[in-house]
Amino acid sequence: MEHDAHERDHKKLGKELDLFTFSDAVGKGLPLWTPKCAVIRRELERFIVDEEIKRGYLHVYTPDIAKLDLYRKSGHYPHYKDSMYAPIQVDDEEFMLRPMTCPHHFELYLAKPHSYRELPMRIAELAKLYRYEQSGELMGLQRVRSFCLADAHIICATEEQAAEEVAKALDLIVDVAKVFGLVMGENYHFRLSLGDRSNTEKYFRDDAAWEKGEHLLREVLKARGEKFEEAKDEAAFYGPKIDIQMKNVNGKEDTAFTVQYDFCMPTRRCKPRYFPSLRSMLHTLRKSSRNSVKRGFARKSMPMIVSASAYGRASSRKSPIRSCSATKKSRQRLRLSKVATAAKKCSLSPTSSQNSSIRFPLARRLLPQRKTAPLGAVLRSLCYLLPFSRKRAGAGSCFA
Repeated sequence: MEHDAHERDHKKLGKELDLFTFSDAVGKGLPLWTPKCAVIRRELERFIVDEEIKRGYLHVYTPDIAKLDLYRKSGHYPHYKDSMYAPIQVDDEEFMLRPMTCPHHFELYLAKPHSYRELPMRIAELAKLYRYEQSGELMGLQRVRSFCLADAHIICATEEQAAEEVAKALDLIVDVAKVFGLVMGENYHFRLSLGDRSNTEKYFRDDAAWEKGEHLLREVLKARGEKFEEAKDEAAFYGPKIDIQMKNVNGKEDTAFTVQYDFCMPTRRCKPRYFPSLRSMLHTLRKSSRNSVKRGFARKSMPMIVSASAYGRASSRKSPIRSCSATKKSRQRLRLSKVATAAKKCSLSPTSSQNSSIRFPLARRLLPQRKTAPLGAVLRSLCYLLPFSRKRAGAGSCFA
């Protein structure tokens, strides 16, 4: 048995088949890929990218280096400080070789506002990462200091949406494993990695979020009907995860894939903004105005702005557009000339007085009681939301 394991050891095969090598001049844990192995790697990368694109992932490219402040913002530093390379001083700023892509993808997402209609958004990348491993822990291609990771992050609007995306990510992993002849239960199994509430130094402190996240992942695994084990104190600092465990040729168990639930990012690491589409806002305001002439807009029908979400957790607040019921007829009616002028600026020019009365009943309801909040401010708010009313093509793509 030991002889068979030695013959199948990838370190031995890599040398005999001329696939990869290491050089002391380059550095420990930094593999050099030969042309033969480069062909294999290229085919694997094409297969993964094509498969993910079919499933709605958006592939991107981000730099291999970033400012240290980025990792402080995300919370990875100092939580993973021991596995990071030392900072690089450049022009009075500190940079670092990236050990993970999470903050890069979050910054890419935060580059512009998004509509809730775009969620879930799956941002993916074949990323080169650099992590400092102790010299005694380096082993072939299993434990290295430079590697390529098929990484993705999925931003979701609701917990129900997050549960669906977790299940889809597991489906992707199972399907890829089948291509390589790996069978669930024989070659790998699922492990639900949980946190430790008492260890506040290692894990983000939010007991309610931990309970909710662990319950969500547990229910996803139960719904699949496959056996899984639970392991305490194996979670990431920002949330629980589902690990796909495999045994290597030496009988040691390794984590080959992982699906992580991040509830920390919305509240601490970044706060993305979302805007409802103008069409949905107009529909909601019209509907509520018909039912609340005397009492103002019904709170349940007000448009919502999702102010933070990632991996399924979303917090929301009411739209900043507020209203009061107009008690006087003079304030319930707007002169058509003013509406037409404002509508023209908003690219919503009415074609007739009848059409304007249909398209702009909300303007009459938005006229506030207080003189300090003129109609112009409301119309400017609508103009600001206008660019986000168009449905973007290809919305949806990436995970981790």
